[in-house]
Amino acid sequence: MSQEDEQGIDWQAALEADGLIIADDGSVRFTGRHKKEMASYFEMAGINIDDIKTKDEYVAARKAASPYFEEWLQSVVAKRGVGKNLERDLLLAVLAGDQESARKLRMRIDTKAINQVPEG
Repeated sequence: MSQEDEQGIDWQAALEADGLIIADDGSVRFTGRHKKEMASYFEMAGINIDDIKTKDEYVAARKAASPYFEEWLQSVVAKRGVGKNLERDLLLAVLAGDQESARKLRMRIDTKAINQVPEG
């Protein structure tokens, strides 16, 4: 069962999504790929990911880094390959506030979906 804080954030789900392993003693550590990705996010707020040792420190770090989330997400998506995936390109356009590109990409995605509907 999820437990949300006063802001409606389910930190247990966030811990799992961010690739953290929680030890029996309550300490946390990031898994391989997640550590590299999340390190850049926390660095934007001046936080060294290796300094995050407990769930409380993780929660404090996420809150401190939250103003940088959209900028970080945009950089992560861009690094994974623009132009390879229409949905990814749409996300980047929305994050960048590029409404015209987002509109065109939505049309391309809709056309692609219509063309993939099997007859029958």
